[in-house]
Order: sequence, then structure tokens, then C-alpha cells
Amino acid sequence: MTPRDVGEQQRFTHDQESAYASPWTIGQRIRMLAWQICWNLFCRWTPKPFNRWRLGWLKLFGATVSGKPFVHQRARIQIPWNLTLHDRACLGDGTNAYSLGRIDIGKGATVAQEAYLCTGTHDFDDRHTPLVTAPIVIGAYAFVAARACVMPGVTIGEGAVLGVMSLATQDLSPWTIYAGTPAKPLRGRKKPSLRISIVQGAFFPVPPLQGGAIEKVWDALGRELARLGCEVTHVSRQYRDLPLEETRDGVRHLRVAGFDACANQLRHKLRDLRYSFRVRRMLPAADVTVTNAFWLPMLLRASKYGAIYVHVARFPRKQMNLYRHVKRLQSVSESVAAAIKLQTPSVAHLVKVLPNPISDGWLMNGIGAEKTYPHVILYVGRLHPEKGIDLLIEACARLPEDRRADWTLVLVGSASEESGGGGQQFLANLKRVALGSGICIDFVGPVYEHEALKSQFDRASLFVYPSRAVHGEAFGLAPLEAMARGIATITSSLECFTEFIRHGTNGWVFSLDAPDPVQELSDALRTLTGSAELRQSLQREGLRTAREFSVDRVAARYLKDFEDVANA
Repeated sequence: MTPRDVGEQQRFTHDQESAYASPWTIGQRIRMLAWQICWNLFCRWTPKPFNRWRLGWLKLFGATVSGKPFVHQRARIQIPWNLTLHDRACLGDGTNAYSLGRIDIGKGATVAQEAYLCTGTHDFDDRHTPLVTAPIVIGAYAFVAARACVMPGVTIGEGAVLGVMSLATQDLSPWTIYAGTPAKPLRGRKKPSLRISIVQGAFFPVPPLQGGAIEKVWDALGRELARLGCEVTHVSRQYRDLPLEETRDGVRHLRVAGFDACANQLRHKLRDLRYSFRVRRMLPAADVTVTNAFWLPMLLRASKYGAIYVHVARFPRKQMNLYRHVKRLQSVSESVAAAIKLQTPSVAHLVKVLPNPISDGWLMNGIGAEKTYPHVILYVGRLHPEKGIDLLIEACARLPEDRRADWTLVLVGSASEESGGGGQQFLANLKRVALGSGICIDFVGPVYEHEALKSQFDRASLFVYPSRAVHGEAFGLAPLEAMARGIATITSSLECFTEFIRHGTNGWVFSLDAPDPVQELSDALRTLTGSAELRQSLQREGLRTAREFSVDRVAARYLKDFEDVANA
């Protein structure tokens, strides 16, 4: 529960015929008596390590318990069904939870020795002085010190401290230290940094020296989260001369022996499983652990890892049922979120859409002059059949002869199966098709270095991403990067692209469902290669759109969600 002002409207006056009549029914009194007998008989004598036993009895009598709170054997609890304990909450030695009304003790909050949480008082303006109850809420990470007293209807804010033998008669502000009778604020309390562990898969290092869109995204997010004050640990594959442990840009990097990617899915999954076991052995304690690995969320069950946050960067294949225990299934697009909910309705409440950001330093300040001759049509990505590169080459071949003479098609990306490409035979077929296209086509190969990749974008006048991977594309990072560099962009009609590209306004979309998608793409190329004015209009609006995905804006949204799941 989020701490909130319980206020006067939360007060409840019980019906009593006289000051000597009980406000409780006979059934309630019998239940309370049974509770007191069972606690004294089965719990009060137990050693401190028998906490789970005591929690079991509390739950049997109706207490709401989540995670692993601690209740001392000498704690006193008046009515357990009015008590809510969150993960790592603590009721210390001799505490008195006088729960005539509701008491909610938040995650990581401590109620120290002999403190008194009093939810009951009386209406002294009524001759019968009837019982009046009002709830008490102790916020996450708050601390109620020894022999302090909290009165009915009071909310202790998140991270607030109530000093020894102090009396809280009004709400306490978050992250503030109070003392006195009644309690007065003394000073603020420093809010601890959120501890975030980011775990990449087994196949690409961070920094993204071998490419990898997900690795690029989380490298940028990790650095921005560290700049925002978070304690960030980034775990990735060991690679060449990268040290096993280092701190870079405020982020602690840990590297674990990983594997090269392979086309065989069974072998791929087994390698990921071995890597996940290695990672689990060295993961630090955290408030949130983020991962895109397949097996790791199932292996991280201990509370030391905090809230498990699964980054879903590809279309699901009915595996989300394996992650019902996690705190968040974070999708990068609405289309992926819809697929998760459709395949596994039971996890729909865990799904949240947060986009990938554009790496820092990628956004241009404004649109420059039109690129000089020869004009470049650019594609950046894996060279794989699902990416539609053959469509692009054939579409270029259908351009008028003068356009083919004035424009060059540049293909940047790897065809190797280890990098997710279509293999050397596929590359050879592409080059054979390119020979008869009538347009100059430059197969650059993979470019991973940040500045070198930017220079490829900066040469281009048009960027084309003709992917036909209906269940392979989850987010259009490459088109967004092109828009961020001030390039007019053409994409296929996949849903993940049309979530941010508005046809004719900030980009151009050709239909994969058209009777002749090659001609659709060729017509789009003909239109944009023939109008510098239209290209510049798309560039301006595309850059405006790309700014919405800047790493500082997107990281702030992630941080808010991390705080929400960590304190849930």
C-alpha cells in the first residue's frame, strides 16, 4: 500500500449502548480470545529464527503477509486480521500493535522495541465514550524508534523516522526525521540510492563492441540512470580485453564468460542456461534486477535480487507463463504488449510499455543542408531474409535510370549467423541480385563503433527499413536513429513502426500487404528521391519525433517504474 493521508474520513465510531458495553460481537470476542491463546501457546516462547512459524499463525488468523517480514516472538498484536505486513517489514521485541483498526507496515519499515501503534481512542464528547478507530500506515523504509507512540489515523511517510519515546499525533512527511512530544521535524533524511542490476544475455558484450540493439539500449540507459543517482551494476558477456570488473561512467560493470550465438535454437537455449547459472552466483543484492535473458528470471527467486523486471524486446512465443512471479513484464511497444496479453492473459496486469531510447549524443540539434551528390539510400541492420533487403534491392532496380545513376544504396550490417544474419549463402545471393539492379550498391559490412556508425548515417539522404518480420520486429530503433540524425525515413507497414511514424508527416510507410510490395516500395523511393523539399519536411518532423525518445526522457520513465515496482 502506498502511504496516504488517512484523515478524519477514515475514523470509525463503534456503536456502544454504554461505556461498559463491548463494541465487539460475541463471535469477534471468541476469535480474539482464540488468537491470544494460540499466540501465547504456540508462538511467544519460540526462538527468534522461528519467524516463518509465527508468520504462519498470523496468516491463519487473517493477517495479510507479503514477502518475508519479521515479527518478534514478544510482539503483541491485538487483532491480526487488521494487520498488513509487507516484505522486510519488522515488528520488534515488545512492540504493541494495538490493531483495533487497520495497521499497514510497508516494505522495509521497522517498528522498534516496545513501540506502541495505537489505532483506538474514544469519542470524549459522547457521554458513552464509544470506541473510535482509525488506521495507521507506516510507509516503506520508515523507522519507528524504541518506545515511540503512533496515534490513530497517522501516516508515517516513506523513509520517515520517529525518534525514541516520541509521540506522533499527525502525519509525518517522507524522508524526514522527527522527535519530541508531540513529534516535530528535526531535519531531512537522505534517501538511499535505488540499486539496479542490469543483466544482458549470454551473447553480446557491453559496451556493444559486437553490436546488439538491446545491449546498446541498456548501455545508454545504465549510464543515464547512474547520472540520476542510481547505484547501477551492469552484467554482460566477457569479451576480449574488457576487464572482468570495472566502473565506467558511474556504472559498475561485471563480465561473465558467455558464448557466441548459434542458429540451433536448442543449443542457443542451453548456452543461455549455463550463462544464467554463472550470473546468478555473482549477482549483487539489488532493489530491481532487469534482464532480457530467457532463463534468468526463473532462477532469481530470492528476495535479495529485488523486483525482477523482464525486458521483452521481441514478440513472445507463449513463454510469458514462465514469468508469472516477476514484478514487471516491460514491453518496448504496444504491439508486443498486446501479443503478451493475448497469449497469456494471466500476466496482463504485469505488462507495461516503455520504449527504447535513442543513445545519448545521437540527436542532432537541427536539420542541415541537403546531402551532396552522390545521394545515398541507407539500410542499417542484420542482413537476414526477414529484413526485406531483397525487396529494397528489387525496388531500387525499378527506379528510373537517371535516379539509379544519381543514387547509391549502402547496406550496413552483418550476414554472419553468429550475429543473427542470414549466412554467407544469403549474402552471396544478395550480391548476385545487386549485380543486375542497375544501381550502385555498397555492402559495407558490420559497423559497431559509435562514431563510425554515425558517420554512415550522416552521409545518407534516405533511410529505408523494409522489414517483413511480423513477429521479429518489436521496436524500430534503427528508423528512430535515422530520424534522430535528420534523415527522411521509409519503413514497412509493421505495427511497431507505425506506432511512431505518421505516413507523409514524419516518415513514409509502404504496405507489405499490397499486391506488389516491391512496387509499393519503389514508388515510395521514386517520390522521395524526386523531392528534396518533401525529404526536408520529413526530416524536420522526424527529428521532432525522435526527441521524444531521448535517453534522458526515457530513462526518467524507467526510473519511475523501477521505484514503483521496488516499493510495491
